[in-house]
Amino acid sequence: DPTVDELAHALPDGARVAVVGWPDRLAQAFARRGDVEVRVIDVDGDGPGFVRHLERLDVDAVDVAGSGAAAAVADGELSRVVRAATLDDPPGELTRFWAQDYPTSGAAFSTGSVSAGGTAYDFEVHTQTVLSEPDGTNRIKQVLVTVTWWGGQRQGHGRLSTQASRLVTEPE
Repeated sequence: DPTVDELAHALPDGARVAVVGWPDRLAQAFARRGDVEVRVIDVDGDGPGFVRHLERLDVDAVDVAGSGAAAAVADGELSRVVRAATLDDPPGELTRFWAQDYPTSGAAFSTGSVSAGGTAYDFEVHTQTVLSEPDGTNRIKQVLVTVTWWGGQRQGHGRLSTQASRLVTEPE
């Protein structure tokens, strides 16, 4: 089965990934890379065991409580957007990232959804230039990821949310 090899090859350099539970086959792919950081979202109590298993394979891993899944989603998406813009992967992503702003009052730079532990986490990514020289050089852009979900254990509390942000300097 070539799946593990294909996954190991497809992960970007220095990737930070989130997994739910103990997906044993993924451990092999992460170990082959050696440069992956894994956030293990613990939904059934097996997170700490999988973290120890990954650490024995020399994979950096952190146990994240199920309640921290939304923060892990926000952090992972933030890292993915910044990495894609920085490495221009796919080609054209660097230009798209710096070409215009996507403030929170308008359309999002990107959107998506991730499921973990039976909960769907929706995210929106917004970008906004916060500093620019008069000639348009030396720009700094804020990337803001907002993750929302329904908290079933908190009936009547409505939609819950968390955010993560990062400042990015335009490459020269």
